[in-house]
Amino acid sequence: IYAEGGGNTFSLDIDSKGRIFSGTNGATRGMHYEQGSYGIKGWGKHGPLTNPYAFGWFEHMKHEGDNKRFPQAFTVYEGGLLGSAYEGKIIAPNALHNLVYVSERLPDGSTFRTKDEENLMSTTDRWFRPVWAGVGPDGGFYMADWYDTRLSHVSPIDDWHKTSGRIYRVRPAAGAPKLKAFDLSKASGEELLGYLSHPNEWFRKQAVLEIGWRNLADLAPKLQEMLTGPHALEALWALDGLFQAGSFSSVDAAVTIMNIQKHPDPMVRRWTMRLLPDWNGGFTKHELNEWAKTEQNLEVRAQILATAKRLPAATALPLLWAGEAEDISGHLPLLAWWALESKAEKERESVFA
Repeated sequence: IYAEGGGNTFSLDIDSKGRIFSGTNGATRGMHYEQGSYGIKGWGKHGPLTNPYAFGWFEHMKHEGDNKRFPQAFTVYEGGLLGSAYEGKIIAPNALHNLVYVSERLPDGSTFRTKDEENLMSTTDRWFRPVWAGVGPDGGFYMADWYDTRLSHVSPIDDWHKTSGRIYRVRPAAGAPKLKAFDLSKASGEELLGYLSHPNEWFRKQAVLEIGWRNLADLAPKLQEMLTGPHALEALWALDGLFQAGSFSSVDAAVTIMNIQKHPDPMVRRWTMRLLPDWNGGFTKHELNEWAKTEQNLEVRAQILATAKRLPAATALPLLWAGEAEDISGHLPLLAWWALESKAEKERESVFA
């Protein structure tokens, strides 16, 4: 389980940096999850947290704007087609109120807050019920419209309108995007390497998956070369796919992690720390301690603490220095406590040493 809780969660999206978000049954734009974290739940319906010693939880992202319940569909648009007005923004349909929000993500310590911009669309048609949102390979924004008079589980009567659903695509006014037929399962290794720098996140992610699924081990040297370039993160994920497939050795993985732990891109550093327990990275305790003390980026610090929860106490406890940074969201102290508490029962001697 990556994280627990999240309110009454609807939808899930992983952005181009590997951050995890979900929509919500509430009035904000949703939740942001750190690995191993605990989030707010509908306590009465879903019960308490599984850890009685969590002593806290993450709330939904703070929100400024419309607070009508509820924007259950959620995607971060990174399709490279609709322009700067939408790139990197949350697009969140609200089926109850027949509209589609656009919200900016703004840093809030180690997490994010959201602020509404002009709606993508709204209508007086009460049958408009967009219940899913996503980005296609053409870069367009897609919505699945339930299209019905009601959207509720209150009534058990099966009187739904079963033939009126539809799918919408939002594209530039200049015309439909032109996308030639393709089959990534038949793309060559060189073609997949090219897709790792595609302007549409959809192609970048699919290329990463194909490299791992097909275990294209001969691409490893070129992927390692890419670790110094602008698409180092995609290259790192592809190498992880090869590692999971058994063709990228633990020795090579450890050397790779050592070489990129001071990468100028904080998201690469974050994922270096994220993969550390999986790749058995060859850091000494002293090196990890120094990293935890000197890392400036709060998102990376959050991942250091999340990783500490997964490591043996002797290695993990020095990483708690990452929780010393000022974090207006209050997330870092909780992550530090959860890492420490996870060792209290089975590794108590190390905790009290």
